[in-house]
Amino acid sequence: MKLEELFESVTFVPTFLNTETNHQETPYKVVDGPCELCDGTGEDYNDESLPCKQCGGKKTFKARKYAVPDLNVANGSAITILQMLGLAVEEDMHGTIDNKDLPDIKRQLLKLKNSSSSRAAHTYDGYEEQNKRTQIDKSGPVPRIVTTGPKIVHGGMSDERIMRYVDELLKLVDFAQKNNFNLSWY
Repeated sequence: MKLEELFESVTFVPTFLNTETNHQETPYKVVDGPCELCDGTGEDYNDESLPCKQCGGKKTFKARKYAVPDLNVANGSAITILQMLGLAVEEDMHGTIDNKDLPDIKRQLLKLKNSSSSRAAHTYDGYEEQNKRTQIDKSGPVPRIVTTGPKIVHGGMSDERIMRYVDELLKLVDFAQKNNFNLSWY
């Protein structure tokens, strides 16, 4: 796994094809709620004497929220999900399953749900690794080579986690089928 993959996630969500733009779109609604940038204080998070840059000091903000269920997972988990479903893992981590193909996906999910041996191929233990970067430290009288970098903790993929993902994906597939949506991830 690359370091940049740790800072991103993938969302599985029902979508429809916008025939004007020829792009998949997710149904959403605009809602008023507390500003997420200032936590509803109306103050700039760096300088409390200034109004928040997002809400302008109003403390609320109109935000787009999905009007459909979704599942957001780390990139590594998304790769496992796509592999479990027998789907190609694209480098840009996005794709769409047409509504007509959702019955096949549902069968695959039910097979995973009802067969621990099918899930076992996708489980792995967590582990830690040190992301090592070598650099020259010139802070002292004699330059020295040092190795630095963050510790990266991979949580693993347990059978319980796979079952949670399967259950959530079954809900998404059911919703998409009932509402004539596709299922996309990005």
